[in-house]
Amino acid sequence: MQFDTKIFDAADLLVLETAVELCKVLKERHYYTDTAGFSIRCNACGKSCVGEKGATEHAAQTGHYDFGEAG
Repeated sequence: MQFDTKIFDAADLLVLETAVELCKVLKERHYYTDTAGFSIRCNACGKSCVGEKGATEHAAQTGHYDFGEAG
């Protein structure tokens, strides 16, 4: 599979303004992952954790590092 790539000039103010507007629209539509509040499940033991912090704490306590999306 081939992808087209466009590299924009980082100094171009129009590019920056347009990117900021796009980010605002995507945020309003919730096109992001809330890493502090998402639900995640340990695939090793089935424990549900909240956020990246919960998963990190569980991994440190148990040695489990295989996590997936919680239904």
